Amino acid sequence: MGSELNHRNMNKTQRSRHGAWRGLVALTAIGVVVGLMVRPESIDLDERFRTGLEAVTQGDWKTVRMCAHHLQLDDEYQAHASLLQGYDLRAAGQPEQAFVTFSQANSHPETRQPAYHEAASMLYEAGQFGQTILMCRQVLEWNSARTETQRLLAAAYYDIGAMVQAIDTLQVVIDQEPDDYRPYYMQASILHDFERFDAAALAYEQAASRLPPDSTARDEVLIGWGECLVRLRRYTEALDAMSTAGGPDAEAQRAVALFSLRQTDAALKAAESALQQRPWHPEAVTVAAQCLAHNGNAERGIALLQRAADAHPHKLELHLRLAEMLSANGQSDAALEHRKVAAEISEYRREFSHKQQAIVHDEKDAGLRFEIAQLAERLGKIEIARSWLRAALGMPSATDEMRSYFKQFEQQYPPAQIPTSSSVRGS
Repeated sequence: MGSELNHRNMNKTQRSRHGAWRGLVALTAIGVVVGLMVRPESIDLDERFRTGLEAVTQGDWKTVRMCAHHLQLDDEYQAHASLLQGYDLRAAGQPEQAFVTFSQANSHPETRQPAYHEAASMLYEAGQFGQTILMCRQVLEWNSARTETQRLLAAAYYDIGAMVQAIDTLQVVIDQEPDDYRPYYMQASILHDFERFDAAALAYEQAASRLPPDSTARDEVLIGWGECLVRLRRYTEALDAMSTAGGPDAEAQRAVALFSLRQTDAALKAAESALQQRPWHPEAVTVAAQCLAHNGNAERGIALLQRAADAHPHKLELHLRLAEMLSANGQSDAALEHRKVAAEISEYRREFSHKQQAIVHDEKDAGLRFEIAQLAERLGKIEIARSWLRAALGMPSATDEMRSYFKQFEQQYPPAQIPTSSSVRGS
């Protein structure tokens, strides 16, 4: 959701600043030029400002700088020049200078809103979520119809785990831009996180119906929708929802649905497809092991589960399924060990879920977010732990202990070198 420049309000009445070149040529009787007097054009600076904003949207930074230079020549347009210069500095990778320059654009009503929004967007990118929220609220006090700021506010609420505020803000975005799939998708992700599968499935369906044909989010939306339907035991609907989705997660969810519909051969084929793309995928392994047991090859299924449990030692479902299959195979002691592991993981998951539910209305308690991050780490949910640590550090109440812990965490678990947006926190 970062800083977009769409829908700028540039309908201000133009001032009367039109002028023209005037020259006077006087020739003497002997053909000598006596004089040529030229005075600068009085330029329409409103038009210059609009040209600069349009150049920002096109990435034409030479024009942006030229427009800012002309605006600086008039005392009334210093804030307008600062806004354009802020965009230029930000694009040039100079965030500190850009932030200061945007602050100099706060003195004029026409530039105040975009300047605050851009500063809030930079704070968001720096992980300062609490300050982002405060600045977005100020912009929306001036203009609640500014949709890009509503989106940024929703993202900041989402990233600190204030899920009720995030959903409420997303509803405003939906009301303002009903054809945009993104707020529905984020709503669905939040509801999915908190296991409200009925509501999440409806939101995913709305997102799916609005997806552009070439959207890169198509598979993510369809798979999320399918997973919610699987959790609701609406297996045939899940298969329909995911019919055009690809990748290991889609195949794994298909495997779960097909096995639940007692289509064992098709389920095993889907599970094997998922495992070819992502070895030891937990859901795919679980289905494959059950299919193998159903086909009379329980030993192979148990071996598959054990190797997956080694790869994913914190995955509750693997230990539960192992305990079940080991017990059925007469290996009671081994089954008991996995039940103990499953019980410990279950306890951590209950505590994790309880703390997540406790924070859905909160936007101030960094300590509780820090505790959730530590629980997530114990559960092996490293990226979820990272997002909660960032949430804690993005709040004014963050402590030196949290900063030190995060530094050690980053050294132990270097972040994956992949592009990310707002984190999705599963429970």
